[in-house]
Amino acid sequence: MILHYKKPLALLTVILIYVSLLSCEKIKKRFVSQDDSVYAFQEYNTQLFDSSRLYQFLDNLCTEDLHCEEIFSFYRRRNFHYAWIDNGKLGISANTFITRIQDYRLQFKDTSLIDNAFFQILDTASKDSCFLDSNADIQRKIEFQLTAIFFKYATKEYYGIEKNLKDLEWYIPRKKKDFQHLLDTLVNAPKSYEIYEPLNQYYKGLKSTLKKYRDLELNKDYKVLTISSENEKTEIQPKLIIQLKKNLYLLGDLPSQDSIAEMDSTLIASIQKFQSRFNIEPSGIIDQQTLTELNIPIKERIKQILINLERLRWFPDSVPSNYLIVNIPEYKLHVIENDSFKWSMNVVVGKEANATNIFMGTISHVAFSPYWNIPTSIIRNEILPKVKSNPSYLDRNNMEIVSNGKVLSSSSINWSKYSLGVPFTIRQKPGTGNALGGIKFLFPNSFSIYLHDTPSKSLFKENERAFSHGCIRLGEPAKLAKYVFRSDTSYSIQRIKTLMSQKSETITRLSNPIPVFITYLTCWVNHKGELNFRKDLYGHDKKLYDEVFAKI
Repeated sequence: MILHYKKPLALLTVILIYVSLLSCEKIKKRFVSQDDSVYAFQEYNTQLFDSSRLYQFLDNLCTEDLHCEEIFSFYRRRNFHYAWIDNGKLGISANTFITRIQDYRLQFKDTSLIDNAFFQILDTASKDSCFLDSNADIQRKIEFQLTAIFFKYATKEYYGIEKNLKDLEWYIPRKKKDFQHLLDTLVNAPKSYEIYEPLNQYYKGLKSTLKKYRDLELNKDYKVLTISSENEKTEIQPKLIIQLKKNLYLLGDLPSQDSIAEMDSTLIASIQKFQSRFNIEPSGIIDQQTLTELNIPIKERIKQILINLERLRWFPDSVPSNYLIVNIPEYKLHVIENDSFKWSMNVVVGKEANATNIFMGTISHVAFSPYWNIPTSIIRNEILPKVKSNPSYLDRNNMEIVSNGKVLSSSSINWSKYSLGVPFTIRQKPGTGNALGGIKFLFPNSFSIYLHDTPSKSLFKENERAFSHGCIRLGEPAKLAKYVFRSDTSYSIQRIKTLMSQKSETITRLSNPIPVFITYLTCWVNHKGELNFRKDLYGHDKKLYDEVFAKI
């Protein structure tokens, strides 16, 4: 168990009676909840537990640092509905938080929040949604322990920044939200409403677009373009050019509008700007892909903005002044220095079946000319079938077998014995053709994900780059290496490229580790102040909408 101190039941009962009489004002002095007015009538979660189970949990585990009052008050306000679990499965909020505490545990070597036994339960539950279905005791244990861990975690420091204490309702409201009321509130709320909102710059930037899009939804000048497009290049009728100009002007892509029905250079430039904001090849031509994006209802765009604002509640209020941020649907890595955008590069992320996870970490080591320790899933699904049909497969692909620190011959293994995995390591040696290329950037995380080079350079020319097994491939790895070693003048670009082309691995520890945030935003405001939209690569938007908002 995580906590061991016991309180007598009678004493706990007195505490709980006292807590139930506490005014909301006392709670609000310590925590900031979401605004009650944006709640709908529908419960956030349909699953209830017997309140006596909570009494028992607190009686057995309550200590001075467990925030017993807040835990009880939290569940009392939600009428003893589960927060983290719904229909026997972990919700999005639970998986987000589990990732956060697992990474905190790895990053800071701090096991005070979560012991090894419970860590294993969480790890299994977060990877297997069926794990919880039939076991009510496990559900309650995970539910109550996660809440206790949350309140302890809220007092920790992360990346040297003291966390603001926030009520769990900041992240998990007791009832689902009323979409329309939330939109009205965010558009019209006075400055005092900011107490209910995240402080991070990404939230603020995205929220600033809501009023414009709300006005746009009500603007009768914005109309769907009915253009039949059979070819990539379509001749647009003059009257539709005028409507296209109106739409692009209202969207902010065309600086001014006129009634001249011709495709002039200004209009073509505005089409290119629109296309860039939607990750479409900026041809300046209204092709089918561009037309589809132009005609998505403004109401759907507003929905997408609100979903991402909800997602940004879990992003830290404040971050270090220097960090890297990877936005998965954007296929980009951005370098932020002194709180300002510095430069970015294209990346390849996990395909839908091997989705790249969302988490935070700190790059602490760089491996030049790295080994690639092949994950079990790839061994099972790809390596074993190939080596069984061709015993020389490993040798031909510069791979070797390692067991207890010794290299074994591929021919010494009876491959027919294995189907689900192997009891040894298979790794690819440094050199030409290595799947990690010439460099990888390491940061502790629970998913064995890292940033790395790749020999498959052609994939970076694609607009949509979801091709990996989950790790993040870098379009300009040497440039990133030069950046992370920028305080060490001995790492010239020439030396970096030399280290990347060796036949032996060199691992170097960074003197100034750099935080990295792996995010999933399908709309955001970039450093130029432009609102961008992307496809929901992994289907996360729909899941989050269904979890947070009441059904209309």
